[in-house]
Amino acid sequence: MAEVSLVSYKGDDQVTHTTTTSPDGDSATSEGTHEKAFYNSLGVSIPAGDWVELDTSVTGDDAEGNSRTGRAITNTATTADDPLVVGVAAEAIAATSWGRVRVWGPQAGVKVASGTATDVALQKVATAGEAGVAAATTERRIGLSLTAESGGTATVFIRCYS
Repeated sequence: MAEVSLVSYKGDDQVTHTTTTSPDGDSATSEGTHEKAFYNSLGVSIPAGDWVELDTSVTGDDAEGNSRTGRAITNTATTADDPLVVGVAAEAIAATSWGRVRVWGPQAGVKVASGTATDVALQKVATAGEAGVAAATTERRIGLSLTAESGGTATVFIRCYS
């Protein structure tokens, strides 16, 4: 199978569209993934695969004049069903630096609670950087597990943005 990926940018957003062509000529186009640039407001790195939430205490511009207001993140929240979750770090994001956060689409290596099964709705749990099985009453379903948890991570379809 041949695969062609087109990465497009709209402002600070990165959207990847992938077309896969089988040997017999059939092709399928995916919506791909949606990533946004966010600012790590912590004094430490955020690992790839951690769920991140807005840091509303950060305002103003960075040293280059880029606004951090509404775009600063942390991975330290321990609030279950946190309404500030915006996605998953798509890469390790160095301290006080900008990095990519996946807000929609599949991603492997996402931090989930121990015992998370396949095909369950996810919500932020009370462990920093982690999601787990969504309670029936939750209003904030942030993803769907595509694989069962193994070693603290799973492949997840992230649904923080549509």
